[in-house]
Amino acid sequence: ADNGLVGPLTAGRGWDSLHGHLGADALQLGAVVHIELVPRLREYTSRIMRSVVVGRPSPEQVDITQKMVDLQDQQIAAIHPGVKAKEIDLILRQAVMKNGLRPTYENITGYTVGLIPVSTPHTSDFTRCFTPEADWTIEEGMTLHMYTSAHGLAVSETVAVTAIGVEILTKTPRKLFSTDTRA
Repeated sequence: ADNGLVGPLTAGRGWDSLHGHLGADALQLGAVVHIELVPRLREYTSRIMRSVVVGRPSPEQVDITQKMVDLQDQQIAAIHPGVKAKEIDLILRQAVMKNGLRPTYENITGYTVGLIPVSTPHTSDFTRCFTPEADWTIEEGMTLHMYTSAHGLAVSETVAVTAIGVEILTKTPRKLFSTDTRA
């Protein structure tokens, strides 16, 4: 792999904590640490987001993470060539709010990734984003970073669009991690 960026490591305090806010709060037991890794191979990038709880996660944190994974699985299963991005976006967006994970959903649910040369100041390709208005069509060969977040927790996958669906490129289990080795 190329020399890589680690990506954001932040304390999760709400849906908008993914890229961090300045603060002087020390991490306490139960705090969520958001980790986004941005690996690259021959200047092609991928993304992966996971959450880690300091200490043992609460049953609510485990439940929220599992619900997000389940809802994201539904979204990812619907991705295939010829589908409009807004249709894929709405699968997750509406389900997250319907399941009470968030009262509103202001951010996107995914975006295109791909070639990000060292010579560019960009670390992501937001040429095409998954929003309720996204009228572009998914095509075979696209690479997408699909993500969701709620209650300071986040999960994401990078997928490659194939002729019949997607291949998930990230291999780390989608679960809530913990600093407590007994959890």
